[in-house]
Amino acid sequence: MKHLAGLIAVFLFTVAAFGQPPEPPRPTKFSVKLRYYIPSPRDQHVAQYDAMIRHLKSIDFEFNPPLDELPEENREDRSKNYITGAISSANARRILDSTAVQSIQLIPLAPMEFKLPEGGNDPVLVRLELSGNFSPERQRALANQTRVLLAELGFKEPAGYDHRGYTGRQYTRIVGVIPRGKFDLLNRDLRDHPAGWLGPIIPRREQPTPLREVNPVQVIEVIPDDKAVKELAEVEPRMPAALEKISPDLWELVKGKDVPSTPMRVEIAFAGDVGTNDAVWHLLLREVTPGFVIEGQVGQFITGMIRLDQVKALAQAQLVSTIRMPRPPAVNVNPAVVRKGDNAKVLEQSGLAELHKRGYRGKGVRIGIIDRDFRGWQTLVNKKQLPGTTRLVDLTTENDPEIYPLPYKGPLDEIGHGTLCAQAAALAAPDAEIVLIRVDVATPYHLLEILNYAKGGRPSATVELRFGELSSRAALLKVRRDELLEERRIILNDFTDDTDKKAYLEFLGPLYAWLYSDREWHRLRMEYHNKLEDEHRLREIRFRDHLKEVRSLNGIPILVNALSVDSGYPLGASSPLSRILDEPTGPLWFQAIGNTRGQAWLGPYRHTPGDPALKFVEDSVKLPKDRWSNEVNFLSWQTHQGEAKADIPAKTKLRITMQWREPHDPDYYLRPGKEDLYQLPLASLRMQLLKQRDPTAQKLPADLFDLVARTTGWPQRLEHLPNGSVYEHVLEVPLVDAGRYAIRVEKQMDTQWMFAPHPVRRTPSFQLLENLAPTGIRPLGTTSLPALEKNWELRPRIFLEVIDDANRVQGRAVFADFPTSAGNIGIPADSRNVISVGAASLKNQPQPWSAFGTPAQMEL
Repeated sequence: MKHLAGLIAVFLFTVAAFGQPPEPPRPTKFSVKLRYYIPSPRDQHVAQYDAMIRHLKSIDFEFNPPLDELPEENREDRSKNYITGAISSANARRILDSTAVQSIQLIPLAPMEFKLPEGGNDPVLVRLELSGNFSPERQRALANQTRVLLAELGFKEPAGYDHRGYTGRQYTRIVGVIPRGKFDLLNRDLRDHPAGWLGPIIPRREQPTPLREVNPVQVIEVIPDDKAVKELAEVEPRMPAALEKISPDLWELVKGKDVPSTPMRVEIAFAGDVGTNDAVWHLLLREVTPGFVIEGQVGQFITGMIRLDQVKALAQAQLVSTIRMPRPPAVNVNPAVVRKGDNAKVLEQSGLAELHKRGYRGKGVRIGIIDRDFRGWQTLVNKKQLPGTTRLVDLTTENDPEIYPLPYKGPLDEIGHGTLCAQAAALAAPDAEIVLIRVDVATPYHLLEILNYAKGGRPSATVELRFGELSSRAALLKVRRDELLEERRIILNDFTDDTDKKAYLEFLGPLYAWLYSDREWHRLRMEYHNKLEDEHRLREIRFRDHLKEVRSLNGIPILVNALSVDSGYPLGASSPLSRILDEPTGPLWFQAIGNTRGQAWLGPYRHTPGDPALKFVEDSVKLPKDRWSNEVNFLSWQTHQGEAKADIPAKTKLRITMQWREPHDPDYYLRPGKEDLYQLPLASLRMQLLKQRDPTAQKLPADLFDLVARTTGWPQRLEHLPNGSVYEHVLEVPLVDAGRYAIRVEKQMDTQWMFAPHPVRRTPSFQLLENLAPTGIRPLGTTSLPALEKNWELRPRIFLEVIDDANRVQGRAVFADFPTSAGNIGIPADSRNVISVGAASLKNQPQPWSAFGTPAQMEL
């Protein structure tokens, strides 16, 4: 017994080295139903049966019914193959040491007995241990072949569980839920009922290896739980398939049959290198979407107003890659947080104090601060915390047809983020002229317009639209005044006396004028027209004043931008805005990199061949405490004060984006009249958001998750050029409950086992589907020679954002496990020609929230 106890201790120590997931205290005793198989003739059968009984006695197996009540003929009856009883948890797996035992069914008996449900469709959660004496490749094949058999029994697997069994070997465990009516079938040889027990049996010789060599399932352990695996309904594919180009949020508005003609602001990504004066996309918009109002452009991205009933038609154009609603960027700061700092020390450490002593205080220099929130800037001017020459250029004015600036969100007595940025600039250059440039950044084209204004460029498309509206309105007013003047001439020639009629009917008000007095009716209309003309004159004055403000940005030498975009556009200095900022001419651009540290993961797609799951780190990297897999990346919550919490708050709305770049064969680029074979990426990735069911592992193993959401449909193609494309999957999830969440990513497999009709008998047979994924840069199914295929490395970037205002100002979601320093920087901070600025402490160390590292795809 001492020797056995030592072996058990060594076994437990070995398992712990593999990082098994935390789980509740194991039952002290199991109810057991074991299946044995002794096909030998009578004498050998008796000998092997007796040897099995002696082994069970030696490990203190409690027979039920007692051994002396078992029929004597069981020793030689080959039709008998089940024994029931109970055993301690420590000795349960030792039952399999008998070569006659094929599988065991374990149900918790003590300290609390678990009763199986009575309904035939009620779920039973089980943990299956597979035969595990194969190489990793063959072991994985056995697990995949077993899954095909289990699926025929209605077996459902959750996502993200640990596939290593008690031995620590990979792919030796399958966890899932099976209907109560099929539960007992697990304790039989699955190879004998692959079609659901009632269907035809696949001959053993036709079963693939290694399945036909071993009984696949050895241990069936019931986990006390009564919940079925949470399944998400598969999204119906859109017909025609080109409608998949429409983003999910926009699709919800246009998916019905009777789509309203309501105007909606959208962003369209075109294929190719789209120029501002390119007539092709202009012609496409005029033909397919008459009345489309262009508001701005950044490279291949066009922003404008479209009627909802025109979206589907536009999506079917080959030049269109994606149609989506704009994603306004947000600065993740808590306005209630007030940080006190030593400004004198900051100036001294930065070297500015010495420059100030020498007279370099920014006199004669203009600095433009770009932001969306400049509340309270006049208050700071009055307090002399901003220079007296500070002024505001509000570009949101041009977004309103009435030429009024957009109202601020939030209390007006608070100090806005942009105002604080201006205060910091005034600290560095106290004698400089500070220009506050307010924008409503729905898309980055606003930043491009500011750059254009600074270079003395022409007004934006929105300004031209407003000018056209004013000119049209002025022309209409002139036509209407001419009509009223002609009407007055006719009335002045009419000398009818309305005095008595007016005395009796004047109480009717305007109704009297309309029905009984042309003269009075004309007077009312003339008053109203004069009012319209007065309003129009004021509108024109506001427009001219706005144009003067816009022109005043010409020649501004320094621009400071606090807004950044972290998803939705090609990263790594390849976005249109970043490429434009790379040009050597223009103002000096300072760019805040943002407080996004820990929100990104970027790296190669590591995975085991034949296994779809992404490994976020190498297998050799030590996992964090209480973690068991590098295929699951847990999230956490970090307040703006730096406090970390494991649970994400309830009602948080997360946006999780996964972006990657692929090289493509130019021969298949936008062939007229032929299918766009690169609308779908070569790498078919799926991202899953999981919620840990029992983080404390008091009732359930820690590796049991609920699937909260997953990406569906086509990814958005952000860029499509002859030599490659950029794709992005977007998952926007409002979290109903607080809890611990994790991300898991899968890639399509090259092979897959499945049941298919036998070519002759038409009965079920095993078939291995192969070549399911492209092997090079050509689309799947195209003709190619393996020797000529070009290899490439898939490097996805996953980014977390909180997009609801209520939780965004309180904190942010970050990766608790496996965050990377690379990939946290968005656009245009990834441009090579801008000065990207982060946050540092007085000890010259990067602040824990400040992005730190290289932009995506620029690690070298």
